[in-house]
Amino acid sequence: MPLKGRKQTLFWTCLAALVIGAHIAMLNSDTMPRDVAWRLLTVNASIWAVILIPALFLSWRVRRTRGDK
Repeated sequence: MPLKGRKQTLFWTCLAALVIGAHIAMLNSDTMPRDVAWRLLTVNASIWAVILIPALFLSWRVRRTRGDK
């Protein structure tokens, strides 16, 4: 069952908040060296971009083709 409307917006907002919070927690960690944390953050952000950008583009493209707003 796909999410619609406000539930979908809430889902994506919570997901983004969790990811951003995890990155902030990792950077503020005392147990991890700062350079390792920045490398992991860069790799993780790159992977999210590689996955999400095409998915969002495809979603936009499908909605545009169907005529949905």
